[in-house]
Amino acid sequence: MFPELTLGAMLGNLKVGSVVRNATALIPLWRQLDPRLWRLAIPLCLGSTAGALSVTGVSQTLIPIVLTIGLLVNEVTSHLRLGNRSFYICAFIVGIYGGILGAGIMLLILTLVHLRSTELSRARANAICLELILSLVAVLVFWKFALIIPDIAIVWTLGSLMGGYIGGHIVHRTGKLPALWQKNLVRLAFVVALTVSLWRVL
Repeated sequence: MFPELTLGAMLGNLKVGSVVRNATALIPLWRQLDPRLWRLAIPLCLGSTAGALSVTGVSQTLIPIVLTIGLLVNEVTSHLRLGNRSFYICAFIVGIYGGILGAGIMLLILTLVHLRSTELSRARANAICLELILSLVAVLVFWKFALIIPDIAIVWTLGSLMGGYIGGHIVHRTGKLPALWQKNLVRLAFVVALTVSLWRVL
């Protein structure tokens, strides 16, 4: 919709909506939050800062490449068995990806949180909270570089308010579905996003 924007400008404004969406999504899920999992916020935020800084002036043509990497990383992380140090290193890398693009970032964070939480529904609620923190850090970086455009950010945020509220209830209700079904839905979203991005770039 905005081909004249750099990747950083586009992502900065979209992440404003992501912050609002995740904050709204937490409303029906706040009872499931576990503060012990929030230590993940430190490596995620450090990575998010580095990732956002790296794309402040990059072209949108990288979107399909980053989406493809995100899809591959999602598939790999579900099979990882990590020690404590490796766990936080992976969280830092996930934060970098979240700061750069963030497509499918919820599944990556969910995978990390699920390694420390046995209940999938509780892990999903905490993953939303961590994505909120990660996105907020990225927004601050993009704002620092004057990449937040109020006309775009405000409209996106209004839509995200509705989407976040509906999405939070969907997460709450679909938490009873088999994990494979949930993962296949995310895979489908990835494929749709990649198809659209290729169509826009090519």
